[in-house]
Amino acid sequence: MKPECKIVEIDHSNPEKIVDQELELLLASGQSALILVVHYPFEQYWLEHKPVVKLSAFYCLMAETGEMTFTVSESAVDLTASLQALDFAGTDDPESFAQWCAERSLPLLSPQHPLPLNSLNIPKPWGQEIWYTGIEQRGVAAVGSGRCQIWLPYALSALPQRLCAGQQRTLILLKILDPLPEEVLGDLYFELHQEKREVYVVTHVDKTAWPGGEGGIKFGFNQLKRSNFASDSAFREGFTLAVKRYEACRRQIDSLIDTFRAEDGYGLNEPVSAQKLSSWLSKVPKQLASEERALRQEMDAFTDTLPLRIGDVVKVPCLTPHSLQHGVRTVEFQTPVYERLILSFAQKVLTQGHWDTESAVALMDLEAVEPDPHVPLFNSAAVTVERIVDFDQFQVQRVSLEPTGEYTLPETEDYGLLMAIEPGLLLMDSILSPEQAVLLPSKLSDVTLVNTSPEIISFLLAYPN
Repeated sequence: MKPECKIVEIDHSNPEKIVDQELELLLASGQSALILVVHYPFEQYWLEHKPVVKLSAFYCLMAETGEMTFTVSESAVDLTASLQALDFAGTDDPESFAQWCAERSLPLLSPQHPLPLNSLNIPKPWGQEIWYTGIEQRGVAAVGSGRCQIWLPYALSALPQRLCAGQQRTLILLKILDPLPEEVLGDLYFELHQEKREVYVVTHVDKTAWPGGEGGIKFGFNQLKRSNFASDSAFREGFTLAVKRYEACRRQIDSLIDTFRAEDGYGLNEPVSAQKLSSWLSKVPKQLASEERALRQEMDAFTDTLPLRIGDVVKVPCLTPHSLQHGVRTVEFQTPVYERLILSFAQKVLTQGHWDTESAVALMDLEAVEPDPHVPLFNSAAVTVERIVDFDQFQVQRVSLEPTGEYTLPETEDYGLLMAIEPGLLLMDSILSPEQAVLLPSKLSDVTLVNTSPEIISFLLAYPN
């Protein structure tokens, strides 16, 4: 029997209320399925003026199995009309709801299955960030696969409680930091955070940059140098002076680079390749370049460097200045707080016209940071689970599987994020590639992961606290 196709237009931004109502009616009606279309306004809250667009959520509700699938699109009359004409004959029918979605390049999603997160590359002067849950004016992450993708906030708006317990605007941020392998050019900002909580997990150390396999992160301050000052106040003053001297030289070089940018047709704040930047730097007078190196070394002598190898975890405390170094690729989980104070940077900052040295120096923590021990949660011959960080806002677990090892996830409470690290992780009926990630919907259960490779592999899990 062809199911009813019901169309509802609402003036609020939560179509899930309509889904709940229609699901209850469906179960009481004796019908086997319902196609539901809800048109609703949606605020693009990540943009400056928060414009409102009209979205359409399309749902297929199955009474007997309880299965629910859906997709979302910016409203289009032809989509609704074609759905009304759909000859629905079950999930295996070529004219089924799934086929209808695929033919229109719309992802078929379900609150009863993990949602595949698509990566979005964001160029940075030091390399790139790869976003999985980022929702900002600079870019918006998506869900789906291949050509069938929609923006993550659009998908979450269709079923916010079922997918993420209503936390769609405060998702844990999952990204990869991918610095260039070139020394200096691939070093991140030396910065601190007042509120943002973040943790890095090292997944790759570039062998050309670090032949011994040990990279690093500038992390806090050199305690021996600190002890040579009469007081911490004097140390702060000495560091500030070193940074200011370096900044003056840095500005001269950046001014020269800006002229080269203009000559070659690049915007003054446009990210460029390391090769292009290196070609411009080669034109800097040798005396000025030599002065820059000397002043940078003088400034860096105040800082400490933490060695990093693949698998290492760095929990970054608030107020501790840090700078991931070139060629060290990491997975990062962080709170969705967009704030930082830049103490220094060995190239031009493209996103703001100033450094925040004086403000940061007044706040920065000078104490050495001792790493927190990982907390074992489960251990067997085939599976090891450890909590590698536990902030007030979220926690991250690392699961390691021996060959053929299996691990069944506990039922998700609010939502979860999962990322594969090595190849061979089987999730339901798909093998995840390294750095492939999914969102685990609220109340998801009975999900078992299997190691199909001949090596030990691991994956990361993040949950809100």
